[in-house]
Amino acid sequence: MPFLVGAIATSLRAVGDFSMLQKINDANWQRPDIEMIRRGLTANGIGMMLGGMDGGGRGAASVTPAAVAQAQTILAPTQVAALQQIQQQQQAQQQLRQLVSETLSANQPPSPSGGDSSTSKNPGGSAAPSGAKRGGGG
Repeated sequence: MPFLVGAIATSLRAVGDFSMLQKINDANWQRPDIEMIRRGLTANGIGMMLGGMDGGGRGAASVTPAAVAQAQTILAPTQVAALQQIQQQQQAQQQLRQLVSETLSANQPPSPSGGDSSTSKNPGGSAAPSGAKRGGGG
């Protein structure tokens, strides 16, 4: 169930990203082009799946300050403002991910530490070297 909620949330975010990109690239933009969004979602899903198989993280590109500076030379002020808004959202999401990660690692139960790996518990409960003989001898 959590996977389904995450998948839906990611898809909705991607729809918003694709719509914003359409708006930035088309001065006469009226409404989202559903066919382009469908293709974008398909490509995004394939990229996320391949990234997940590879052990990678999120597949979304970050809006860097250098990208915003470059965009200011090309885009209209309203488009630059939209790009800056995306950048701020990404920064807030990164801070939230970091906070969740720190909270989860702080709440992890401590791992049991029982000395080095060369000892093992005998039935009596005390640690004994793994090569030690049990019992008397002569």
